[in-house]
Amino acid sequence: MRELDDEEKPSSPSPLPLQQIKSKDLISCLAPKLIFFQQLYQAANHDIEGI
Repeated sequence: MRELDDEEKPSSPSPLPLQQIKSKDLISCLAPKLIFFQQLYQAANHDIEGI
């Protein structure tokens, strides 16, 4: 019984929340991080150009 439960747990809960998440919600969550990484990338480029 434990083996069946272990096999069912990873398969059933993971796909459902991902399907429920809307692309707009995902983008709104990731956008600030992407902007932050872009700023870091630009800063790194400026440092490299300065050297």
